[in-house]
Amino acid sequence: MTPFKQRILDALANGPLMRRVLMYRIYPPDKFPRAWRNPTRGGPPGCVMTFGRALGQLDRAGAISVFHGSIGQEDIISIHRDWPTWTKEVPNA
Repeated sequence: MTPFKQRILDALANGPLMRRVLMYRIYPPDKFPRAWRNPTRGGPPGCVMTFGRALGQLDRAGAISVFHGSIGQEDIISIHRDWPTWTKEVPNA
């Protein structure tokens, strides 16, 4: 498992978080100001893309559960209750 994915799991250890709150914990703007800049050609900040890819891989591996919010509500992310970290391998990226 990559250190980045481990940081996500460590941030979720104390309970579920909304996607934006989790992203701010993984990429604090004061430590990673360039990650929050919008590209000159438009689109989301760079941290959104890497964060989304890591969440997708953790979700497919069964490490986390993503509860998709309805319109106007954010997704809630938590560690999957049956996730044994010592038996499953999360693909590296």
